[in-house]
Amino acid sequence: MVTIEKSFDTIPSIKIVFLTCFVLNLLAISQISQASALSCDDDNAAPIGTLFEDMDGFFVGSNGCAYDPSLFKAENITAVEPTNGSTLENTTPIFVVNGGFATLDELINRLQATADAKQRPVIGIYNAYLDLLGEFLKLFDLINPSAATFRDEAFEQINDGHRVTLHGISQAGFIISRSLIQLKFIIWLYNPFSESRRNELIGLVDVEVVGGLGVYFPDGPRYVHYVNERDWLPYLSGIMIPNAHPGEGAVIATFNYQNEDCSDDPGSLLWEDYPGSNGSFETGNHKFGLNVHSLCAYSVTGYPYDALRDFAPEVGYATVPLELGFQIE
Repeated sequence: MVTIEKSFDTIPSIKIVFLTCFVLNLLAISQISQASALSCDDDNAAPIGTLFEDMDGFFVGSNGCAYDPSLFKAENITAVEPTNGSTLENTTPIFVVNGGFATLDELINRLQATADAKQRPVIGIYNAYLDLLGEFLKLFDLINPSAATFRDEAFEQINDGHRVTLHGISQAGFIISRSLIQLKFIIWLYNPFSESRRNELIGLVDVEVVGGLGVYFPDGPRYVHYVNERDWLPYLSGIMIPNAHPGEGAVIATFNYQNEDCSDDPGSLLWEDYPGSNGSFETGNHKFGLNVHSLCAYSVTGYPYDALRDFAPEVGYATVPLELGFQIE
């Protein structure tokens, strides 16, 4: 059962980002190292051993191959496909941006999990693993490579009349927000005298933000925000803080979930196995940790995007509490 509660947003406020960066560092599970896409067999891709920081904003396709967006367009990249081999109703790829402190291998796992859950091809945009200072500076970086990659790719596609989908978790919320603000500005530069054309173009962007950080998302795209109510981060530096702006017409899908197995294996819990043997839907206090904030804990993002967008209001935003005590078909 899905219930709906409508709310109305107000002027966004600025949240302290030092705490956010500190928490992200606590959640980091890997060390700075070199990329290890050993499965990549494409000579045109970034060579094995390329530093993570040198691949910031690169596209990532099948077999873990990473591509420089200044040299390759998404249409030239082989996307990650669902593993079940079924015929896909929608063959347009979803662009996935990973959260902070993520290795390339972790993004590759996320791409496969997203492709399987959504039954669509997926192309990654790598939000590179940097040191603590580098991750902190991403919160202020106006020329973020991952934001720029999607901005440029999306602008080209929507101008050709194609719908484009962006999906991101955790720190990727900041990057998505920044990318969409820049995209709206570029659309305005090319269409300064046609508001209807500007609205038409930005309305071709579909967005899913999963446990995301960031308090302001520009109006125009069609948003679905997932919030685990046991997870502190969206309440400290995300759309659940007072006066945050999730975007006009956004849908906020809320749920309660924690799973201690996610602490041991923070990778995605397969959608067909959800909620997992140790998953709990009980309500309770907000927490920090991988058991509430990880790919595993947010596996509920396999819920169909279009089904949630059916609740989108004309004004303000809609909060949709999800009842997850059963398998969603």
